[in-house]
Amino acid sequence: MRCEATPEAVTPATADSSQLVEEFQRDGFVVVPDLLDAGELARFGAAVDAAVARRSRHDTRTLAEKSRYEQSFVQCQNLWEDSPNVRPLTFHPRVAGTAARLLGVDAIRLWHDQALYKEAGGRETDSHQDQPYWPIVETDTITAWIPFDGSTLSNGAMGYLPGSHRRVPPRSDLSVGGAEHHRYGPQGAHGHLLRRRFHAG
Repeated sequence: MRCEATPEAVTPATADSSQLVEEFQRDGFVVVPDLLDAGELARFGAAVDAAVARRSRHDTRTLAEKSRYEQSFVQCQNLWEDSPNVRPLTFHPRVAGTAARLLGVDAIRLWHDQALYKEAGGRETDSHQDQPYWPIVETDTITAWIPFDGSTLSNGAMGYLPGSHRRVPPRSDLSVGGAEHHRYGPQGAHGHLLRRRFHAG
C-alpha cells in the first residue's frame, strides 16, 4: 500500500530534516523526537494493547513451551486489518512522511505493521537486520519503531550498530541466535552495539 508524504507530516522535529537525514544516511538509524504527541501515544498504545490481547488470547503456553524465536517476544502483524483503532497509526501521515523524507522519496510502500511485546523472563532479541528477512528486492527500506512505554538500559534498551546498514547479510546467513548474531553481536567483527534509552514515542 502506497503512503505519500503530506503537509500533515511536518512537525517541529521534522520541518528542518536535513540533520536527521544526514544522521540516518551515516548511521542507518535516527531518533525523531516528538513524532507522536502524548494523546496519540496513549490512544494508540491502548489500541495496540487491546489488539495484541485479542490476537494472543488463545495462546496459554508458558514461556518454556515456546520456540526459541517466540521466547524473544510476542509478535502480531498487520493489526490494521482487524483492529480499526490501530489503522490510523499504521497509516499515520506523520510517520509515513518522516520515513519518506529519510529515504529521499515522495512516497513509500507499506510492508506491514507489527507489535512486539517482551515477556518477563524472555530471551534477549538477537542482533539482526530486518531487510534480508523480507521478500523485497530493494534495500532502501526503513522501519519505524515506536516505544509506547519507553526503554532503559535496565528494562531492555534497543541496540544499534552504526553503519551496519551498508553491510546487508545474505539471506542464507539468517538464523535466530546463529551466524548472523555472531557477526553482528556486541562483540562481533563489525563493531559494538550502541544501546539507547528512549522516552515513550
